[in-house]
Amino acid sequence: MTDKPVERPLTAVRSSGMILHRVQNAALRRARLAQAYVRIAATLGIRHAFRRWRNDQAYLRQRPERLAQLTRAIWTEAAAAVGARVEEILPGNFEFRLDSDVAHVRGQWTPLSTPGSIERTSDKVRAHRRLREAGLPTPDHLIVDPSDTSEAEDFLALAGSCVAKPTRGGGGQGVLGAIRTGSQLRRAVARISSETESDILLEQEISGDHYRLLVLDGELLDVVRRSKPQVVGDGRATVEELIFREYERRLVSANPGALKPFVVDLDCLFTLELQGLDLRSVLPAGAVATVMTASNFGGPSDSETYRGSICPTLTDEARRACEVLGVRLGGIDIIATRTDVSLAVSGGAILEVNPIPALHHHYAVANPASATRVAIPILRCLLADVTNRQEQSS
Repeated sequence: MTDKPVERPLTAVRSSGMILHRVQNAALRRARLAQAYVRIAATLGIRHAFRRWRNDQAYLRQRPERLAQLTRAIWTEAAAAVGARVEEILPGNFEFRLDSDVAHVRGQWTPLSTPGSIERTSDKVRAHRRLREAGLPTPDHLIVDPSDTSEAEDFLALAGSCVAKPTRGGGGQGVLGAIRTGSQLRRAVARISSETESDILLEQEISGDHYRLLVLDGELLDVVRRSKPQVVGDGRATVEELIFREYERRLVSANPGALKPFVVDLDCLFTLELQGLDLRSVLPAGAVATVMTASNFGGPSDSETYRGSICPTLTDEARRACEVLGVRLGGIDIIATRTDVSLAVSGGAILEVNPIPALHHHYAVANPASATRVAIPILRCLLADVTNRQEQSS
């Protein structure tokens, strides 16, 4: 008698597949991380690699609780402001109750960020295309073929300066700016190719300051201006040492919003090269050097709640960007030399629309006491959505 094969429930098969996929992804991340430290040791020396590894390990240990601490403070304050009760029902999962209304958030993710809006914005190339079709300015760009960079080098020659990045991802990860030569371009493409499976996007680098505009249902809630990360010389330490000191200062800071990595990568090396510097350079006392183009890695001292004049047309451009991509709550990253005129007039551009904006960027600023409490109107909106749904169903 032949035994019949055991039939596994479809849910069990799917669950096993998901677990296997996660294990494989984790193994791939570990392998890439190991390769990264080997590469750092080969290019910057074993001492640099070891100090970087030690700081990174401390960062990874601290980051979850430091971010949870800041997130908890943001939502607790918002709940008190609207008169709602708040309970952290699971770590990082908050429940708000106001009369019969109940709303939930997970970390800084809210139900305002829908799967559709996330999908429409996750592919930077397609998002750029939709914004341009709507008449909104975005940087000129090109998809790079890693096996043949000749077209990309022609694009660079016309643009003058470029930024290379994965077509998917966020938080400044993998973004390499200040690319001005063919050699830098090839190094950037090789580096991104080794770290991600995404296509590579090459954008013309736009001059100006970096602003994050937070928009909720067409209303501008806040503007943060973020400077490129810098170090200040003391007349003795090398740029390399100053970068390590800043990383280590962040690790021991009592400010939970100050915890961001601060490392040497190609973006750093290209940025220094543009200023005639390298890691061995010693800055005179008080001299300032920009060490990265990616403002995401700046600390609170590099960000400010912007109170300058905002042109209504610029606000409308941010609002329309959200509408085009179907985003209710969006962090619109722009580059502009001025904010009292439209992007079209200033020569600025929309870089990204983030459907899950990191709200802590609006609190972790140089003067946190005067920061805009953006979580308050967001929570009011979440609770109002509950009321509206109840009224529509009754």
